[in-house]
Amino acid sequence: MLAVLAGCTPAAGPAPDPGAEVTLSRSGGVAGLRQVLHVRPDGVAVLVGVRGGRLGADRLIELRAALADPALAREAAAARAAADRGGSPPCSDPITHGLRVGELSMSVTEPCGGAEAPATPTFDRLFTLLTDALAGRFDEALRPGDAPALVVRTEQLGGSRGRYTVEAGPDGALRLTRPGRPDERRDLAPDERDALALVAAGLLAQELTSCAGDAPWTVAVRAPGGAESVGPGCAFGPRAVDAAAAHLALVRPFDLA
Repeated sequence: MLAVLAGCTPAAGPAPDPGAEVTLSRSGGVAGLRQVLHVRPDGVAVLVGVRGGRLGADRLIELRAALADPALAREAAAARAAADRGGSPPCSDPITHGLRVGELSMSVTEPCGGAEAPATPTFDRLFTLLTDALAGRFDEALRPGDAPALVVRTEQLGGSRGRYTVEAGPDGALRLTRPGRPDERRDLAPDERDALALVAAGLLAQELTSCAGDAPWTVAVRAPGGAESVGPGCAFGPRAVDAAAAHLALVRPFDLA
């Protein structure tokens, strides 16, 4: 994908944790692409806002091998060094590829007009392995128990449609509550329910951060044991896109998106 920069080889950063969740992302471009894929160590994956599924055993083995390659940490360090140095002006609509696994994270923006950037063959290999998953095509369907039983809720705090709350039960049953109006109910399709549950599990595990500004909505995730995580999208840090996708999944069946 990318060419080699001459110069010293940067020191490698932290090695990927083979037991950590893998997150790949693609964003930008003329059409405003935004894709986020999470892959658990057991091969359960979710393309945020689309669907969940499983990687096949062979693909999972290849993924683990790529993550275990020491070259990946060196590529991450080289990408950071290149970003720190700066370079040619960015494209008007660049596409950025990102990776996060454990303490290792890196992003690469496709260069314009023949500009050179660090070679990232191991990083590229990960995207090649997961090309189908990034398009919502998985090797296997989810198995019973892959998607956790969670309650997910979003609260709209104002705006042209007023205040309302939408809650999804573990079975995918939705309930819309608005002041002074009868409750409305819908049901998510099984694949929508499971995708929402997988995204919500990541939100529940994410440490919340404080963020400034008036948020138009909040998302809350509650586990059967009572643990709950609630906040505006920005409070979920690297999973802000996931929070927005969860909000959309809840309000869209009521034509409130």
